[in-house]
Amino acid sequence: MKRELLFLITCLLFLVIIKVYTLIFSRRKKNRIKLFFFFSAVLVAFLFNINLGKLNINLFSLPCGILAGSLFFLLSLFITTSNFKGSFQFIRESCKNILLFIKSNLFLSLRRFFTSFIEEMFWRVLLINLLSKNILKDKVITAILVSICFTLDHFPQKRRKTIFREWFDLFIFSLNVSVLYILTRDIILISVIHFLRNINIDMYLFGSFTSTKVNKRDKRPFAIVKKILYKLKEEECL
Repeated sequence: MKRELLFLITCLLFLVIIKVYTLIFSRRKKNRIKLFFFFSAVLVAFLFNINLGKLNINLFSLPCGILAGSLFFLLSLFITTSNFKGSFQFIRESCKNILLFIKSNLFLSLRRFFTSFIEEMFWRVLLINLLSKNILKDKVITAILVSICFTLDHFPQKRRKTIFREWFDLFIFSLNVSVLYILTRDIILISVIHFLRNINIDMYLFGSFTSTKVNKRDKRPFAIVKKILYKLKEEECL
């Protein structure tokens, strides 16, 4: 118990240090630094036999993840754009073309899935289990606290008019995924949901439902960008 608590405190402390460091010194490399930390924390937890609970995987993980991921991103679009009709049209076009997009951007898609899997292993599997067993003893409060931390970690650094909607969207997404993990303990399910969100954001940001590859030089953050929003409206996608 003491070992798990010490490990949890160490992880949270390092997370705060990395967040401060990337905000001040290295914003461009912040995703790589955080991903390396998440991977290292999960690896250390396994190597030192930190009890992270039982993980479930079943035949319905993939189809349920695809369905839930599409519905969650529909909710995200509605929260950030207040346009349900346009959001539904985007999801409909996304479902038709997502396989083509993944095939045309295979390396990007593999990177997105790896990132989603590692993040879910850290935020959901590691933090939820350690917090609920060592500090809070309540899974509902744990899910809310982890969702707040997740939101703050992904919080947009540049202030925009949509910043409060984005904050609320991130919190709701994380809370939904946290609750699903607590109920199912299914790492594949929540990883697929997270992966679909990231891929849909790629298509949304770059206005691409086709095989057009993402411009690697475009370093804009994953958020609602006016220029792309207007472009999608012109294409009658939104």
